[in-house]
Amino acid sequence: MSYDSISLIKQQAKALGKAEGIPLSSAQELFAHREKFSSFHDLTTVASRNPNDPRLMRAAFGVDDLKDAIWEDDLPSELDDLLETHMSEATGGTNATNFQLQDLQITQVEYDENLGLLTLLGSFTYAGDQDPDRMYHGAAFFLQAKFFLIRRFDRWSFDEDHEFEIIAGESDVDRDREDQLDSEYQDYLDSLSSQAKAND
Repeated sequence: MSYDSISLIKQQAKALGKAEGIPLSSAQELFAHREKFSSFHDLTTVASRNPNDPRLMRAAFGVDDLKDAIWEDDLPSELDDLLETHMSEATGGTNATNFQLQDLQITQVEYDENLGLLTLLGSFTYAGDQDPDRMYHGAAFFLQAKFFLIRRFDRWSFDEDHEFEIIAGESDVDRDREDQLDSEYQDYLDSLSSQAKAND
């Protein structure tokens, strides 16, 4: 089975025909009109010439741009649950609670039409509320991850076999330490420069 846009649209038109009790050809025309095409032939023509047409994308995938699929259906709440589970050990070592995903930016999109698998590469911050009564141990993580999504029955969901993968990350404590080391190194270079000038 293929999961290209036309195949997904034909599946939806077939389901529409059964729901409305009309022939498949009539269902295809009705579906095309609902998606702002003049006819089903017009829809298939657009698909062959411009597969990224926003009308076609929305008809097949429910979004104008596949990078926005991560915000569809139950994915936001499911992602919160996945991150809470996956990051529990890391967040337990901080002085913060109520961690939430922030500033998610999708930077790369890859769709496998044979598998119907959408892979999104994104970066985001996973930040919590600091506890002022505890010694500071960090309150945020800056992460890069791949998200693996599938679209079935006109809904997006995480792939059960491989939901997401964190491929890079650092905490705010790590960044603070790096900034401190950079500052100390710059101070060291400045002192060497001053000594060299004094010796001239």
